[in-house]
Amino acid sequence: MSPDALHKTDVGGVKLNIATKAAAEKAYDAIIASVKKHKPDARIVGVLVEKMQKKRYELLIGANRDPIFGPLIVFGQGGVAVEVINDTSFALPPLNLSLAKRTIQRTRIYKQLQGFRGIPGVDMEELAFSLQKFAYILTDFPEVREMDINPYLVDETGGIVVDARILLNEYQPRSKQHPYQHLVISPYPEKYVKHIELKDGRQAILRPIRPEDEPMEAEMFNILSDQSLYFRFFGYKPKVTHDFLSRLTQIDYDREMALIVDIEEGGKHHMAGVARIISDAWGETAEFAILVADPWQDQGLGSMMMDYVLEIARDKGIKQIYASVLRNNSHMIQMFKDRGFTMGVEDEGNAFSAELDLEHALPFVAELPFEPR
Repeated sequence: MSPDALHKTDVGGVKLNIATKAAAEKAYDAIIASVKKHKPDARIVGVLVEKMQKKRYELLIGANRDPIFGPLIVFGQGGVAVEVINDTSFALPPLNLSLAKRTIQRTRIYKQLQGFRGIPGVDMEELAFSLQKFAYILTDFPEVREMDINPYLVDETGGIVVDARILLNEYQPRSKQHPYQHLVISPYPEKYVKHIELKDGRQAILRPIRPEDEPMEAEMFNILSDQSLYFRFFGYKPKVTHDFLSRLTQIDYDREMALIVDIEEGGKHHMAGVARIISDAWGETAEFAILVADPWQDQGLGSMMMDYVLEIARDKGIKQIYASVLRNNSHMIQMFKDRGFTMGVEDEGNAFSAELDLEHALPFVAELPFEPR
């Protein structure tokens, strides 16, 4: 154990398969002698003795700090030859289970981890959860400069950390307004999750969208009427591809917010609607858009989503909201007018522009499930 010999194998600092006390004493002497030979000035804290572990796969879970993107997660095949094998994929924290699984799937070793030729596969859920927990460390502790878990031994019975190292920067005070400013992507904003009730008494959840909501949003697009698509996309009918849906579900919560209505019917979750704001680079103005799926229209969802997303915009420090609305979308136009939007005619002539000064507008939601900034 030496802060001056972080890569132990480079200095002969690892001995395996020790079966007896005498062998352990011999290995200790060999390790100390080898470290002093390769790094004469190294500070040696001691020698760590661990239970010998034998599992089928050696993996790497690591992180370093990119000057542009901040903390960067590395996952792949581990062991002493990790640089030679070069089988790694990268991801940005924070991660959920869906993103963690995709990170694993982008490696060559993924096919082996699934199991082959009668060899059982590993517990992919547990492996993805371990990667997700690793991402939480980088999310919560901006002081982490580098972190390596190598090897992370894993097989069908589970995984275990055999060796790890962490390099730290000086403590960084957290900003109350921006506690995750060290991340290029903000973590999931749990504080905006809210329970609501439809006009007919059905219960639903109003919450920020997640990447794993992609299949649910695809189903919503399949049941939208031509009129709903026309009002939302101004006559353009989008091709509902994976790339299109990824853009809608994998968002940066720091500059964009998409609220969905998650309603459960018949044991299945449905996306009943979505309201979205996208801010400019300075976080001062934001574009607003909203869509309610046909089976859940006339239940007050549009007003609830609109009011709530405007309060979230205010909480994020956005000063002005703007939107476009077709002239024949009378219901939407009235919703804008009721909330104090200033209406104007756009250049094309078939649409109105709507603008709202959030700094001087009255609150839209009397009680919030979060404490405003």
